Amino acid sequence: NQKPLKTQLENKTKDFKKQQEDYSNKCENYDHLKRKFTAATAELESLKNHLENAELIFNNFDVYVM
Repeated sequence: NQKPLKTQLENKTKDFKKQQEDYSNKCENYDHLKRKFTAATAELESLKNHLENAELIFNNFDVYVM
């Protein structure tokens, strides 16, 4: 009489473990993408600063030459 209940419990336990694994993988992917996004944002800010410095140098040179 209890055999079907035991089977159901085992199946639900397997499903739960699978969902836990999927969730864990998604969290790892999220953390990885968040680190990449942060690095890309920092690189973009660095490039913006370099561009601003280059424009400033170019403008100073342009004024000096004239």
